[in-house]
Amino acid sequence: MLKVFFGQAKLIYGNLTTLDYELYGGNLENKRWSTYGFGFICGYKFLLGELFTIGPLTGVRFLSPPVYRYKTGIDADYYVNIGEGIGWYFFTGFPLEFQLKFGF
Repeated sequence: MLKVFFGQAKLIYGNLTTLDYELYGGNLENKRWSTYGFGFICGYKFLLGELFTIGPLTGVRFLSPPVYRYKTGIDADYYVNIGEGIGWYFFTGFPLEFQLKFGF
């Protein structure tokens, strides 16, 4: 059985739609927003037989949370924006990454 250990560094960019844009009643300037980040992951692959590979990986990644730009004259709730950031890091932007890859 052949085993190979490896590491990977990555730069991350995403362009996403604003969640529930219509919920804000047209008070947002942006229907889309960008997230930036970086990460590091390490793992190993091993060969089963001659054709089948399995690769468990684990690592960390950090991504910027959503940014909403409100139209002029709209009083944006500071605490709602903080809540969006906290929710981002517990769900979509969760910093721990686990993967299990199979190959043939």
